[in-house]
Amino acid sequence: MNVFHVLYCVTTTSRGSGGSFSPFARSERHMPEQDGLYIDKRSRQVWVDSQLQPQKLSAYECKLLLFLASRNGEICSRAETVSAVYGAAYEARTDDSRLDALVSHARRKIGDDPRSPRFLQTIYGAGHQVLDYKGNKR
Repeated sequence: MNVFHVLYCVTTTSRGSGGSFSPFARSERHMPEQDGLYIDKRSRQVWVDSQLQPQKLSAYECKLLLFLASRNGEICSRAETVSAVYGAAYEARTDDSRLDALVSHARRKIGDDPRSPRFLQTIYGAGHQVLDYKGNKR
C-alpha cells in the first residue's frame, strides 16, 4: 500500500460520510498567488514567490520579520529592532550577537541569500529592513 492509495481511501471514505476531506485543501486554500514574501501570523509559515517554505518561523523570527515589514522598507536601528522583538526588559547593545543570530536564522528560513539578501537586509552602521513584503496571510 503506498501513500497515494492511503490518500485515495481517506478521501473516498470521507466523501461517503458527507464530509469533504483533503489533506492538501488547507494549504492550497491559503496559497498566495503573487511573487514576494508572505507570512501567516497564526501558523508562522512563510511563502516566498508562491512557494511554501519548509520550516516555520520561531516566535521571535516572526516578530522580527513582521516588525520590519510594518515599517514599509524603512531602516530600523538595532536598538529599535531589539526593543520591538524582545521587549523593554532586554537591553540593546550594539555588540550583541543575539539579534545577528536571529536575523541569520530568519534569512535561512525564508531562503534569503546572506551575501545578497532579497528580503531581510542589513545596512551596516544603520540597522535592518525588509523589502518586497506583500502581506500577512491573516
